[in-house]
Order: sequence, then structure tokens, then C-alpha cells
Amino acid sequence: MGSPASSGSFVTVKRKRVAYLALATAGLLVLGLVYAWSIFATPIAVQYGWDKGSLQLVFNIAMICFCVAALLGSYVMKVLPLKGALAIAATMIALGFLGTAFFASKSLVGMYFSYGLLCGAGCGMGYNLVIATVNSWFPDKIGFSSGVMMMGMGLGSLLLGSAADSLIGIVGIELGFIVLAVVAFAVVIVLSTVLKPAPADAASLLARSSSGPHASNDGLCDRAPLKDPLFYVYMIWAIFTIAVGITLIGGVKQGALVLGVDGAFATLVVGLCSTMNGVSRLAIGALYDKFGLLVSIFTSGFLITISAIAITFSYANSIAVVYIAASLCVGFGYGSIPVIASAFAKECYGAKDYARNFATINMAAAIGSFLSIGLISMASPDGTSSNATVWMVFAVLAVVGLVDAVCFARMYRKRLNSSPCSGR
Repeated sequence: MGSPASSGSFVTVKRKRVAYLALATAGLLVLGLVYAWSIFATPIAVQYGWDKGSLQLVFNIAMICFCVAALLGSYVMKVLPLKGALAIAATMIALGFLGTAFFASKSLVGMYFSYGLLCGAGCGMGYNLVIATVNSWFPDKIGFSSGVMMMGMGLGSLLLGSAADSLIGIVGIELGFIVLAVVAFAVVIVLSTVLKPAPADAASLLARSSSGPHASNDGLCDRAPLKDPLFYVYMIWAIFTIAVGITLIGGVKQGALVLGVDGAFATLVVGLCSTMNGVSRLAIGALYDKFGLLVSIFTSGFLITISAIAITFSYANSIAVVYIAASLCVGFGYGSIPVIASAFAKECYGAKDYARNFATINMAAAIGSFLSIGLISMASPDGTSSNATVWMVFAVLAVVGLVDAVCFARMYRKRLNSSPCSGR
């Protein structure tokens, strides 16, 4: 790259980052297939007779490995070039799909290892590497870039998951997963070959076109999240909010059926929730760039809280339309959290260790998953989340999360007034 004053360099950065963003979003559609396990699990259960509860554990393992590997991937970036790190992720994903093809008819433990560990870890590592790399090209519009890429991730299970389901229906489970392995490996290898980190002077080159503080103050707030009280207050909000969202997402179809919704329409509700999940990532990214972190957090928090209360009401009074509307709002609020995490990581902890800090913050998803499982097991009369008792508990959890968000806002504003951190 040329000097920061070179208009040629400025134009080059602007052009390259648009191409990288488009490529990364397409690639994250494929990485989003890890969320399509509920689609894959149905034919596996029918054809091979596995217990649905045991198959659900495959997804839980995948989500935990996703979060852990995203964090480990940030350390891999320190010792390997991006191309090598993404090649490792591509290999794990491919081996995971191939292993699932082999073990689907033979071993639950094999599926725990292949889809749960290998696919989950490979997708998590690839996700963090791609997000961190492309966001380095958007120091002035990190909310927008995060939102676009995560929209791709969120829509992956809806768009490609449906295509994969049709593929499996035509060629069978084993061959279907082999095809997925080849496609996923090829896509991530292409990303590894094409994507490049932004030049060191990207922020200064772009600062002149940005009226916001995100570019001009880039790097002024480098600090360790684990040593910052603000991080822990944020994590409480994120964990509680994620627990509510993942409980709804994991049982949205079953809840609709309990309330008397037709089976085909209940399936449509699942797709609409996925769509809202994806759309919210772009919308909240734009909201963050325009109004800042606190507006984004409170938008998500209010939606989740009001919706949890509405779902409790819908179960208590058997009103399906309230449940459906609230479910879509939860899908929107829940989908915004990864974008908020990305913005929070960059704004409050700087660019130097962004990949590691982003992955650390995203561990809230793993903790929130455990919290969801624990609360359902303690509060549910029938072991499911499809009743008013469980949702009364999660409504209280959402309210507590919103109160925590108020505490976070006070600490955050104090931080802004006493440090050069970017933000609003």
C-alpha cells in the first residue's frame, strides 16, 4: 500500500474491502450450515432410529466447540498466516462432514466427534478468522461490515440448509454429507487464498471519509477484557439474553405445535425466525454505526424482554398469534447479539487483539447455552420449553438482563467521559 496521503491507496482500500466483504458473506453462508443440524437430524433419526434427544446433543456439542475454537483460532493467527489457519478450519469442517457420513448409521459417539467437535470447531475457527480479517478493512463502518457478514452466517442454515435437505432427500444421507464436505472445503480454501488482512494504515486512509469516531480513535482503547469490570457487566447481559434467545430458537416449532399451529405453518415460523435473525444482523449493524453501542444493546434487550413476557402470556392463554409475533421479535433480538459483540470488542478493546477479544466475548453463547439447558431441566414439568412455567422463568431472566444493561450503560458513559475510547 502507498502512503496514507495517496488518493490511489484510498481508492484501492475502498475497492478491495467491498470485494472482500461480498466474498466473506458468501463464504459465511457455508459456515452457517453448522446451525442446520436440526434439518439434518430429522432424516438421520428416521432412517437410522437414533433418539432425537441424543441427536440434539450433537448440536449442543457443536455450539460449545464453535465458541471454544473461535477463541483458539485467535491464537492460531499469531503463529500461522491467515491462509494456513483457514486451511486448518477447512480441513476440520470437511473431515467433520465426512465423518458424519460414515458414522450416521453406526455411532452416536462418532457423530458427537465428527459433526459436534470437528464441524463445530472448524466453523467456529473459520468464522472468527474471516470476521476479524474483513472487519480490519472497515474501521469506520464495523457495525455495517459485521452485520452484512453475520447476516450471511445467520441465513446459511435457512438458504443452504434447505438445499442440503433436498440434496440428502435425492442422493441419501451418506452421499449428501460427502458433497457438503467437498463444497465446504472448496469454499473455505478459496477464502484462505483470496482474503488478506488490511494494511496497517487502513484506518488513517479511511478516517478522512468518516465523520464518526470509530476510525479516528482506532487502537486507543487496547486493553485486556478479562481485567476490565465493564466486560463482566456486558457478559451478564449477553449471557442472559442469549439464554432466552437460544431457548426460543431451539424449540420454536414445538411451541407452535403445542399452541395448535398447523405443522406446515409451524415449519414456516422456523424459517421466518431464521430470516429475522439474519435481517437483524444487518439492521443492528447499521443502527450501531448511526447511533452507537447503547442504542443497539437496548434495542435488542427491550425486544427480548417484551417478547419473553408475551410468550409466557401466549402459553398461559393459548394464543398462537401472540406466540408467533413474539417469536419473530426474539429472532430479531437474538440475531443482533453477534453484531453487538463485534462492535463492543473493537470499540472498547481496540484493534490489536480484536480476533481474540471478539472470541472471548462470544463465549457468552456457550455459557448462555448451558444456562438455558439448566433452567429448562429445573423449571419444565415435561422437559421441554413449550409451557408457561419455563417462559415465566426466562421472562424474569430477560428483565434482570435489562437491568444489567442499565448498569452497563452507566459504566460505559463514565468510561467515555474519562478515556479516549471511541464510541458514543
